[in-house]
Amino acid sequence: MPWHRRCAIRSPCSEGLLRYEAAAVFQCRVPNWKGREFSDVLVPAKSSNWLPVRTWAQFRNTPPCTSKPIQWEILLGGYMSSRLELRTGGVRPPWHSVLGMRLDHIDWPDGVQLIIDRAASGESGYCCVPDARECVMCYDDPAHLLIVNNSVLVLSDSTILQRCRALLYRVRVAETIKGADLMLELCRTAEAKGLSIGLVGGKDDDVLEALRRELYLRFPRLQIVIAISPPFGPTSEEEDHAQLDAIRASGAQLIFVGLGCPKQERWMAKHHAHVNATMVGLGAAFDFISGAVKPSAPWVHRYGFEWLYRLASEPRRLWRRYLLTAPRFFALVVVSHLKSSVSRARQA
Repeated sequence: MPWHRRCAIRSPCSEGLLRYEAAAVFQCRVPNWKGREFSDVLVPAKSSNWLPVRTWAQFRNTPPCTSKPIQWEILLGGYMSSRLELRTGGVRPPWHSVLGMRLDHIDWPDGVQLIIDRAASGESGYCCVPDARECVMCYDDPAHLLIVNNSVLVLSDSTILQRCRALLYRVRVAETIKGADLMLELCRTAEAKGLSIGLVGGKDDDVLEALRRELYLRFPRLQIVIAISPPFGPTSEEEDHAQLDAIRASGAQLIFVGLGCPKQERWMAKHHAHVNATMVGLGAAFDFISGAVKPSAPWVHRYGFEWLYRLASEPRRLWRRYLLTAPRFFALVVVSHLKSSVSRARQA
């Protein structure tokens, strides 16, 4: 059976334990929940143990969450050669794919609770808070797509992205707040739960210190055990290891990363497995909370005009993002929706 059927949308399928016996890297396929499309995963060489893996599927439709074992077929040279069994892991929030990027369908209070619970348990992992610009970035860059889709939670603070998903999949608009407000809610809950937090990012040490002062003013009992502002340019391996050692030694359970997109996502993907903490990438939240950049009024975000406010505030830096990337995002979504509609009509 040759490998020839592929879909346009790349989305995560499930995570769990995979047992395999293979002597090379194979390509795998499995029918999805409608038995029409297929997914693939690369299997490492020479092992017969149960290993934690995250499989990646290409679906036109969202597969359901399941805890039942899934039988996988290994394809070698286009022909079936053996079988795999996948035991899926914990229940994940329902999600949808927008231009291939996973977008969890969860309201922000539930997202806060999920992050806090994970941080309290000492589990490593990272959470992404993408906007429409990052969605286009995922569309253009498969490596960045893999980083975002591989996170434990994709909780967008973009009203436009949430409304776009609601129109595409005919679901309700998930309740959302600005990234800075999300960070404050996480800090408020962390203070109540006695969780220690860390700060990584900021334009410079002055912004980072202003952020610390503001957080202490709002949450006097908050435990900020480490604050690092990495240099703007690339860091050496020695500097990188030193920062990582300091984070581990601090015992931080919840780490906020504000290095800007895509640097913060790459940083979290690279380091999360080496730290027993939950990381959250929040971009410009450091600047807003510290006072380096004046935040917009709540109604601006609620009605989807945050992009216009940001453009008016920093036109030289952000004009390309909002005047070129935003129209392209809408065009890509429309084209993707039309292609999916035509494909479904042909299959019907």
